Amino acid sequence: ELLTREGEIEIAKRIEEGLKHMVQAISACPTTIADILGMAERVANDEIRVDELVDGLLDAEAAEAAANEAELASEDSDDMDEEEEEEEDDAEDDEDEEDGDEGARQASANAAQLEALKRAALEKFGKISTEFSAMRDAYEKEGYQSPAYLHAQEAIQQELTSIRFTARTVERLCDTLRAQVEEVRSVERQLLATVVDRCGMSRAEFIQRFPGNETNLEWAQAIVDERHPYSAVLERNIPAIREQQQKLIDLQARVVLPLGDLKETNRQMASGELKARQAKR
Repeated sequence: ELLTREGEIEIAKRIEEGLKHMVQAISACPTTIADILGMAERVANDEIRVDELVDGLLDAEAAEAAANEAELASEDSDDMDEEEEEEEDDAEDDEDEEDGDEGARQASANAAQLEALKRAALEKFGKISTEFSAMRDAYEKEGYQSPAYLHAQEAIQQELTSIRFTARTVERLCDTLRAQVEEVRSVERQLLATVVDRCGMSRAEFIQRFPGNETNLEWAQAIVDERHPYSAVLERNIPAIREQQQKLIDLQARVVLPLGDLKETNRQMASGELKARQAKR
């Protein structure tokens, strides 16, 4: 089925909305923000091109500034081309040369647009970096989700969602988040096997009682003290249970996010991913 131009635009908008939803979700994860800033630094150091990271800016003011800068650079290039043409009397008669000049002008305009996008994007990433430092300071001094932490996090989210990241960049960031969540689930499966299969707690009871206690090293001992039929076996396995829980504690410290919030971030990201995928159908 052939799509009209309007249909293509509508699909593109829905895909972009899905990608934006994904970025909004993963922007709650400090390690994701750090990854983005790391890529921005590579752009600043000319290790990668800006269009490998972002497609454009959704912020109207920033996008207009970038467009104006690119237009000025393009006009300067055109002026230089006109001066060169005046110096060559036979330029109008040489079609090949005109084609070459047109190609050069187009290349110059494209380069100007990329440079303008780079400047505007790096300005935004600079703001994100400042707010990220404020968020980390708030985390260390006042704790997770303190007013100062949430203020900085919201500012970061606003900046990130005003940037149109490339689909490849979004997918890479989401893959990292998915890997972190899968690591959590892998350890949780090991814990379930220990507590349910080895110690005898019912699966239903484990599912009811374990959530919220992932990093509570006294959880197993508290259950032992309740004197269940399986308590003796559970007590013998406390060292193994705590070793597995320590892996979750270490992972939580690495992502700088409570495990429950990490999973919720992943759910929201998956929702945005579904929107983008459905838009392509």
